[in-house]
Amino acid sequence: MQKRIAINIYLAAILCIASFADAAQFVALDKDYVHSSWHYKWSMDNQPGNWKSPDNYYEGITYFRCEVFEIKNFNGTFNAETRDGVKKSAKYFCPQICFFQDKQDSDHHCCFSSRNIRINGTGVYYGKESPSTMWNKGFADWSRKLNPLMVIGKSDEPYARIYRGHDVHMRYEAICVAKNDKFVLPGHWSGTPQDWNVEGAVAANEPSSMRQSSIKNLYIQQGAAGDFVAVVRKNGSHTLELWGVDGRLRTTRTGHGPARYSFGNDMLGQGIFLARLKTADGTVVIKTAAR
Repeated sequence: MQKRIAINIYLAAILCIASFADAAQFVALDKDYVHSSWHYKWSMDNQPGNWKSPDNYYEGITYFRCEVFEIKNFNGTFNAETRDGVKKSAKYFCPQICFFQDKQDSDHHCCFSSRNIRINGTGVYYGKESPSTMWNKGFADWSRKLNPLMVIGKSDEPYARIYRGHDVHMRYEAICVAKNDKFVLPGHWSGTPQDWNVEGAVAANEPSSMRQSSIKNLYIQQGAAGDFVAVVRKNGSHTLELWGVDGRLRTTRTGHGPARYSFGNDMLGQGIFLARLKTADGTVVIKTAAR
């Protein structure tokens, strides 16, 4: 019996690898590094020779995953600076992805929105955008390769980049999927693509409209836009899991409390969900919520 189970697991793994290889998608970026400078550049070795044909990546979707392990000198805000040297205080670190072609100057690059990934602590963040909506996309010949890829340390303050001193250890991934093609998730990407309209682990105060629960460390409420909101009040590191009644893990958030997490209503749909919070001291809190 154990041998049969092992064989089934092995076959499932082979099928998963095969489906990823056959899918119209490629890894544009997968780097585990410490972001401690203005920008970093890498070659996109896996890209096709043509972004529009036979698979149309230009009008497809690029999915982003950023796992933040550690941030140095971080107390809730980042030190940012404009090109003119004006110092500012920023709430978010926004690692923006850009592509160059032919020359590496301001006229020969295009960029995804800096709002796709907005980091305000350790945890896992997701985002998505089509290359067809990139800033300055018109400069590029999308029937050819683009190189290199650049990650800029932007902030949420206009025209201000994160100032040196905030060493952000993170793994940043970007996977490009062709138009009308289904994204085959890597094993460590939790949930489904609908999850990625949320910002991820964002620290926040408890909303004034939140009603107190008998379990004081975890609060659940329906957001104004119909989204699902979970607030962790307990200090320290934690992991929050969201499970469906079908027994499938929908998504996971890791962070440092207090924290607020928002999950898009198009991800959850209607039904009963189970939220499981595990804190650093081993405490486990389980709550159910209906939508």
